[in-house]
Amino acid sequence: MGKRLQNRSAHPAPLGRHTLFVVPCTKKKIWEAEPHAPKYVAAREAYKGHTMTRWLQSRWHKADALWVILSAKYGFIDPDQPISNYDVTFHDDCTGPLSADSLRAQIECQRRGRNRWRLGDIRRVRVWGDDDLYFDIVKYAFSRTSVQVTRMPT
Repeated sequence: MGKRLQNRSAHPAPLGRHTLFVVPCTKKKIWEAEPHAPKYVAAREAYKGHTMTRWLQSRWHKADALWVILSAKYGFIDPDQPISNYDVTFHDDCTGPLSADSLRAQIECQRRGRNRWRLGDIRRVRVWGDDDLYFDIVKYAFSRTSVQVTRMPT
């Protein structure tokens, strides 16, 4: 019985926010254009590639949708999380991307926000962008949950 209770979330996601958008990180980062940028920059400001630019201009972002960034180095990160420059990608195992098991652990164990909700508490995940590999990774990472994962092309 204790194990069953342990797997249940005591704090659901913020009311009315049952869809989570996952935005893939981008290779292009602020340090390319601004070499003197601070060592650590909020993730939403650090990624400068097409996928992030389109997301930040989207109606969902402007509507204050709940979203995270999927980084091959850090995993699922909040947009305000400070990151440093790196070159890790899921497209090249030699760069040392985070494992699928690590991503699953983030979904199952990390608590977020004031309500201390888990990514696995979300009902639906929409993966932003056209990258098949990132979509497959997100789908696999959430496969132990009842979360519905769909693609959302830009």
